[in-house]
Amino acid sequence: MRKARNTLPGSKGNTDMEPLLHGLQIEWQNPGALQSYPRRIRAHPRKQVQRLAESIAAFGLDQPLVTDIYGVLIKGHARREAAMLLDLPAVPVLVRRDLTPEQVRTLRIADNKCAADDWHWNALKTELAGLVSNDRGTTGFDPDELDALLHGDAPGITFPEFDERVCGDNIWTCPHCGGRLVR
Repeated sequence: MRKARNTLPGSKGNTDMEPLLHGLQIEWQNPGALQSYPRRIRAHPRKQVQRLAESIAAFGLDQPLVTDIYGVLIKGHARREAAMLLDLPAVPVLVRRDLTPEQVRTLRIADNKCAADDWHWNALKTELAGLVSNDRGTTGFDPDELDALLHGDAPGITFPEFDERVCGDNIWTCPHCGGRLVR
């Protein structure tokens, strides 16, 4: 039997992952006992939380919430709200005891910024088209968005006053919001 590697992917085999994983353990906690960060930088509309709750009900909660040592959320505000909507008695929580308060604040920002990534619309359309129609309802897209994706353009993608100078070979960048669309 082959032994699992304890190195980072792509490394030369000398980068030990132990410092990255040391002390990180999943705990099960009541979602109502966890505290929302009072200066949340990302809004989660009720519709988004309801969609997330539907997904959790269909597939389970397999992504832990992340808190600081005081039980204040770093990651997972929407998952917490969805879990509470479903009356889940406990959720998986990763308590980051290894981070300083400044690192916690930085991680909150980085996690939200990284989550606002671009879509590969053609690949998404192909994936959605391959799903049985009744499975599409648990993807998080509402029926109008699904219809636009499957039978038209990407939803909500408009470039008013589009400036061709900000267009790369394969990527269009919106001059107003900086959003990118891979063509």
